[in-house]
Amino acid sequence: MDIYHHLENTKVYMRPSTGTNVYVIDVLPSGASFSQTFTENTYAQKTLYNQAALVKAGTIKKANPASFSFSVPLLKENDFDTPIFNMLVDLNSENTLKTFDIWFIESTKAFCIEKCIFSAGKFNIEKGSIISLSLEGSGTKLTSADNAGTEIINGASVNFSNVSSSNIPTFAAGNVQARNANRTFLPLNKVLSYRSSTLGLSDDEYTAVAYSQENLLNASLELQNNVDWVKHKTVHGGISSSNRENIEYPSTFSLKDRVLAGNSKWALPTATASEVATNFSNTSAGGGANQHFYENSAWTTGAFSSISNVDYGILFSASSGVNVTTRVSPGPFYTLDMDWRLASNAVSISSLLTYITTSA
Repeated sequence: MDIYHHLENTKVYMRPSTGTNVYVIDVLPSGASFSQTFTENTYAQKTLYNQAALVKAGTIKKANPASFSFSVPLLKENDFDTPIFNMLVDLNSENTLKTFDIWFIESTKAFCIEKCIFSAGKFNIEKGSIISLSLEGSGTKLTSADNAGTEIINGASVNFSNVSSSNIPTFAAGNVQARNANRTFLPLNKVLSYRSSTLGLSDDEYTAVAYSQENLLNASLELQNNVDWVKHKTVHGGISSSNRENIEYPSTFSLKDRVLAGNSKWALPTATASEVATNFSNTSAGGGANQHFYENSAWTTGAFSSISNVDYGILFSASSGVNVTTRVSPGPFYTLDMDWRLASNAVSISSLLTYITTSA
């Protein structure tokens, strides 16, 4: 029998703050990370009469926001559309991020972070790998509890009844949402990356290709939600806080801004084919991409897995509003980088960034 808790056995559950539905999250083998730290205010004790008091004293009155990170695979099925993609991309009616509680459960041990937000989501687009999403986030309070030696999750059953502390939020088995019978990973086999929003869709497959796609080395796509957790220190809290039960935890946040950006890297070709010449040389027809910049440009980045002649995956496509800079880097062979960033509020991010699943 195992006598230690193992990260590889950890199960992850999410519950959006707007309802009671709980979703099971598949975490990749890299596992999950979470923690919460406290702020110590220090002050000197050295005086004219006590020159030997060189160590500062300190008090701990408040907690910093809890943090977490994990990675999930994108699936052909829509299992992660609501609990993951929508929480990362969509805003609520007040133009701020949607919140959720998240549990990390291993055998008899449970950890819960309350009122979480996703601060960053990076779509991993790597040749020879499945398309996945690396997530980072923060929340107000991390609470841990033990279920007195009784396994909390056992198949479809959920048992928090032996948790001695009432401080940790719990959920009922009846609120856990059923998963699709099939869970299909998306191995990367098609990438779109080019300065246009023209997409050809024929029989559910995107037929447009990246300019000189045969020279495309890699592509990236990341969304950052930059938040400030509102200061929460009060006079009463500063006086009464004495342990983790009554210490001051952050309670709310403000969304400062959002950044949707990425990069595409090509090997510079020597070919003179029209497509290559138009987009990689300084011809008058295409203007060339070498050492240029483009403001308010169109842009497309997509990563797909073609399954039974249908494309599934992630797609960003904007007809305008993207700023693009290009740079050439020498090395064993010359490469061209195009760094792009959405620089317009004309269209919402949720309208430009699409997760294509079986229900899309």
